[in-house]
Amino acid sequence: MNIKARVRAISTLCLLLVHAQSSVANTGNSAGLDALVQANKDVSATQKFHPTGNTGGNGGEDGNQLIKDAFSMLDDIKWSQALPVKGLVMMVSKDGTQVLASTDGRILIKGGQVFDGWNRSMIITEANAKAAWLAKIDKTLGVSVKDMSAYYIGDLSKPEPDLAVFVDPLSSDLNKKLFASLIPLKDKQIAILLTPLVNGKLAAVRARQLWCAKDQDQSLRLLLDADTVTEPETLENCDIKKLSTTIGVTQFLQIQRLPYLVNSYGLHYIGIPASVPTFIAQSEKK
Repeated sequence: MNIKARVRAISTLCLLLVHAQSSVANTGNSAGLDALVQANKDVSATQKFHPTGNTGGNGGEDGNQLIKDAFSMLDDIKWSQALPVKGLVMMVSKDGTQVLASTDGRILIKGGQVFDGWNRSMIITEANAKAAWLAKIDKTLGVSVKDMSAYYIGDLSKPEPDLAVFVDPLSSDLNKKLFASLIPLKDKQIAILLTPLVNGKLAAVRARQLWCAKDQDQSLRLLLDADTVTEPETLENCDIKKLSTTIGVTQFLQIQRLPYLVNSYGLHYIGIPASVPTFIAQSEKK
């Protein structure tokens, strides 16, 4: 296995181990998936749910091989343990090799070498270190925004969005403030990702109502108006795969709070920036 492939396998392995260790403590995202599944079952008992979602793009076959490579390395791990430093895990292989990794799999340190686990590259120079702050969703996960539960506003003629925004459909106060800053940006394309994450089962029910509505223009209006009461007419049979994919992305990125923004350069932001246009144009961490 070449160095690039090995870094990718190690980063995936780290995520598998970390998520296994923290599955009890870190239940927010999995609870979101469970609530979404239950909400869908409540509407249609015959709906088939695909928890892994649709990776789309070139992430399918390559991603499967990456996971196989990562699992094949499990036999080499003698032990792994979270350290008394926030977000740091130590793993030791049978041959004594030590790996330190952040709990989100973003940074890995092995033999004095530092790896960017999300972008699957080595960090050697200052430029590499600055670039490590940037992580595009499609590059990191092989998942396009088009594979997720996205509504689009602004300049719809653009091939890709300038900004992706994860929002919970029931966070009405935050959403009103956020959308007030997004709607005027007519020259930008913004993908609003319907993400039932922080408001439990009720958010999952609302997300399904909006995503499965017969009139998707109405759904977008309800979302932008932060209307959490009006119930649109929904389809009898509805594919919620893109909703589950969105929640899967939040699991990988360990998103716990919304709104969560990712600009086209791959810069991430939790909450609402003081200036959304400034954040959209920001190409490096200040």
